[in-house]
Amino acid sequence: MRTVLMWLFLPLLGLTACEKENRMDIQDLPAFVSDFINVHFGDQQIVRALREYEDYQIRYKVFLKNGVRLAFNPGGEMIEIAGDQMLPDSIIPGVILSFVSERYPTAYITGLELGNALQWAVLSNSLKLEFDRKGSFIRIVSAD
Repeated sequence: MRTVLMWLFLPLLGLTACEKENRMDIQDLPAFVSDFINVHFGDQQIVRALREYEDYQIRYKVFLKNGVRLAFNPGGEMIEIAGDQMLPDSIIPGVILSFVSERYPTAYITGLELGNALQWAVLSNSLKLEFDRKGSFIRIVSAD
């Protein structure tokens, strides 16, 4: 019986090992992360930084004093950003920014997720919009 239980829980142990995050010193962040934050959030202080291993890939996660959370891949690309306030226009793909401005003039973008094939924008009115990689609107994913 012990052997059976061990074989049932062994794969779960492997899954938890795939997702691991480690705090890191802010000074140890790659230059591309610091540069991005200085350009787009120059007045904001980094309060926490993590090196995360997810699905066998490294991600750098950064938490700013104003509550904005960012994630970067090892190639230097920002792949995720979320917060409660309006994100700077300079980090939003132009096509998505134009679409949101035209269709939702009273809303603003509070989050972005940039995937390999799809992109998502979270709006201040709780809508989550899905776009293809070129920025063409696909659908409303959810309205919380």
